[in-house]
Amino acid sequence: MEKYKKIYKRRGFLGGVNNLMVCPDHLLCIKSHGYSEDYKRFFFDDINWIKLVPVKLSLLIDVILGSGALVTFVLAATVSKDSSIFAWILAGVAFLVVVYIIINHLLGPSAKMIIQTYNQQDELVFKRYKKAAKVLKVFKAYVNDAQGAISNAELFERIKADEDATGNVKVI
Repeated sequence: MEKYKKIYKRRGFLGGVNNLMVCPDHLLCIKSHGYSEDYKRFFFDDINWIKLVPVKLSLLIDVILGSGALVTFVLAATVSKDSSIFAWILAGVAFLVVVYIIINHLLGPSAKMIIQTYNQQDELVFKRYKKAAKVLKVFKAYVNDAQGAISNAELFERIKADEDATGNVKVI
C-alpha cells in the first residue's frame, strides 16, 4: 500500500474540504462536498506543465465589503443625531468590517494552480498565494524527480519547436 503525505488541507466556507496528498509517483487531490468526495490523481510522469496564478477574488471581496462598510458608516452618522444605541452598533459593525478588510489585504491574494497533463487540465484553488507557492515548491520537487529537471535554454528550445510545429506559440 502506498504511503501518502499530506501537503495541503483547506476547509471551504460552506463545509467543503480540499486535500492534496503526494505519493512517490502521483499527487492525489480529494475534494469533499458534504456526503460525496471527488478523487483525482495526477501522475508526475504525465504532467506537461503547472502554472500558479494569483486570483483577484480577495480584492473583489474587499471592495464589496468596503462599500458596505461605507454605507453602514453613513447610516450610523445619520442615525447618531438621535444618539441611539443603534448608531453605535452600526458603527461597531462597520469598524469590524474595515478591520477584516485590512487583515484580508495584508494576508495577500488567493491563487489557483493549473495542472496540465496529456488528457486533462484541472484547477486547484488556494486561499493564499504564499501557501500555494510553498505547495508548488514541494510539488515541483516530486515532478523533477520523476521527469528530470529542465534548464531554461532547453525549455525555450522546446517552446520554439512547438511554435514551428503549430504556429500558435509566440516566444518574445
